[in-house]
Amino acid sequence: MTAGDRFLEGRACGGARVTGGDRTDPPVQALTSALAGLLVIAVITAITAVRFGQQAETGRTRALSGQLATDSRAALVDDLTTATRLAAAAWAIAPTDEARVTMATILSRPARAVLAGDAGRVFSVTYGPDGTRIASGADDGTVRIWNAATGRQAGAPLAGHTNEVFSVAYNRDGTRLASAGADGTVRIWDTATHERKGAALRGHGDWVRSVAFSPDGTRLASAGADGTVRLWDAGTGEQIGAPLTGHTGMVGSVAFGPGGTRVAAGGADGTVRIWDVALPNHPADLLRAVCAIAVRPFTPEEWRRYLPDDRYERSCPAG
Repeated sequence: MTAGDRFLEGRACGGARVTGGDRTDPPVQALTSALAGLLVIAVITAITAVRFGQQAETGRTRALSGQLATDSRAALVDDLTTATRLAAAAWAIAPTDEARVTMATILSRPARAVLAGDAGRVFSVTYGPDGTRIASGADDGTVRIWNAATGRQAGAPLAGHTNEVFSVAYNRDGTRLASAGADGTVRIWDTATHERKGAALRGHGDWVRSVAFSPDGTRLASAGADGTVRLWDAGTGEQIGAPLTGHTGMVGSVAFGPGGTRVAAGGADGTVRIWDVALPNHPADLLRAVCAIAVRPFTPEEWRRYLPDDRYERSCPAG
């Protein structure tokens, strides 16, 4: 046998090689599967650890937020500034329901400021239209105006009533303030000078319990213990028409409707009554409304009876 024959025999019997395209050894395949399984387990473990860490951190921040909210409510009794800062920090750390309720508690606390100065009981209080002023009426007979932001009294008390002041009301632009009292009068004040505008409005036979400006500020309505509601010209102080009657007891509250065409009043007789008090806005319309009731103007003869020294004028428009 030649050397070449021996070489070929050796290759055929024991020297054959397995190429990659033929098959993979079982040990190698098992190792690969094990490594892949370990990789999946590692990924799952890492994700779980992150989630547990996040949950732990969330629990910690919520607990810290809750503690700050509790501290805020405790500080609210004596230290408003610290209480508000603690509440804000609680919400910043974790916007929980507890932090939200704490902030709402601060904003709705019973007393943001105490306005002290009225002697005795305060019967009425109202904000000015722009919210910067508060007016109060008390049983010392004074009306006081306050700075709504600082709680300080603005100027001297408005004095003039001789007994309790039961009601105060601003007009629409805040330049006038009306007050009503147990002395049976309504008074109108200039809010800039604190001076009374004109004489006291007198007509009620007893206490005046409530007063209100019409939406356009031209009229006042007052309600009294004499059972009547009265309308007044806010510029002249003259009573407009006859008293509005119907209540059988004291009238304790009065209000104009949004358009100024109606007045509602509530009384001790257990009723609320509504009156139509509409007035035309323009003087020409006012004249036409009056003439519609009159049917016709004075004749020349009737004119001379009342105005003998004046030239006849047709007082109502034709038609």
